[in-house]
Amino acid sequence: MKLFWPPMQLGRSSLKIFWLAAGGALLAGCASPDANHDPAALYRHYGEIKGTLKQGRYTAPDGSFSCAIPELAEPGATIKDTANTTADGRSGTVGFQDEMGALLRVDWLELSPSERLQGTNLVFDRAVEETFSQLMFSHYQQVSPAASLADHEFISDPGEEKLFAVALLPGGSTLSDKSSGQRLDAYRAALIFRRGNWVYCLSTQFTKLPGQAAPPLAATLAQLKKTLQVFRGSFQFP
Repeated sequence: MKLFWPPMQLGRSSLKIFWLAAGGALLAGCASPDANHDPAALYRHYGEIKGTLKQGRYTAPDGSFSCAIPELAEPGATIKDTANTTADGRSGTVGFQDEMGALLRVDWLELSPSERLQGTNLVFDRAVEETFSQLMFSHYQQVSPAASLADHEFISDPGEEKLFAVALLPGGSTLSDKSSGQRLDAYRAALIFRRGNWVYCLSTQFTKLPGQAAPPLAATLAQLKKTLQVFRGSFQFP
């Protein structure tokens, strides 16, 4: 899986716009869509995606889920997805991002036939989520070798066990500093859960911008978790 795209460049003049995009826009975009408004209209370069866009929702090419299309800052909002099939099952990715640093992404993986035989139980589900988390972190380290874990906790909701994990990625943001061309530091958060024969990983990021004071870590982690939980609430399954 390719977990990072080329960085976007951001200058100081874009600071206010970035904070609006990274905060309110992501959460607002996960609400129930207005019948008279299509969030897909905000996006560009999505004509070749493998999934489908209809009535404010993205549906995976394998039909395993659909989710609300986030409303991101324009111009520059893009949707990119992938779909793969192997002997062990199907997998895919979809990412929604804009040039202001807002990012929501879904990685999904079908369990192998042998894994499906394990059935559904807490121990196995946590092991699957932990394995997926380690896979994601290893990919983060390819882009940010100094990556470190900032948070790791299991969340037990009725009928669903989720793993919430956050990594600090020095030089790992999708944004780069306009003056130096260097990638900015970022926190990348993931919410991983199993649904039937599938494992899903929802992710988002927070980027500290040049000249901006970093908010308290607890506040950053809480906002990242809220963003992912609201996004999770927009998912529907067949």
